[in-house]
Amino acid sequence: MRRLGIATIVVVLLAIVALAGVGVDLWTDAIWFRSVGFDGVFWTRLGTQVLLFVGVGILAVLVLAGNVLLAGRLAAAHPAGPDGGGVGRWRERLSEATRDLDRRGWEPWTGPGGPAGRRGPIEFEAELPDPGPLGLAAIAVIGGLV
Repeated sequence: MRRLGIATIVVVLLAIVALAGVGVDLWTDAIWFRSVGFDGVFWTRLGTQVLLFVGVGILAVLVLAGNVLLAGRLAAAHPAGPDGGGVGRWRERLSEATRDLDRRGWEPWTGPGGPAGRRGPIEFEAELPDPGPLGLAAIAVIGGLV
């Protein structure tokens, strides 16, 4: 818990330093535009950039949220088998594909036979929790900002 607190403080301090640099650049530009009598141009340009950023961000979040909701509905439409449904079915298909590759004598990352002649399928053990609607919305917002 202490490491998380320290990491959070470091990230916040780095963000403040980065934003302070951007703020100084904006302030310098505002002063220069005012000195040449075109401060209206500066504020119009800045306002347009902010509105475009927010508008495209909202559009990206809506598209990503729609895709996540559609994927959730399509995944729910297929009944979960004994392997646990969505992620479990994907993991099983991937493991089956690696078993097929191994039967042919090919190891995906190390070539034929693998390290020291090791042979065998790559098994994936992944248990991902269901993020729920709020988690899916958070994923869409973060994806939209990235």
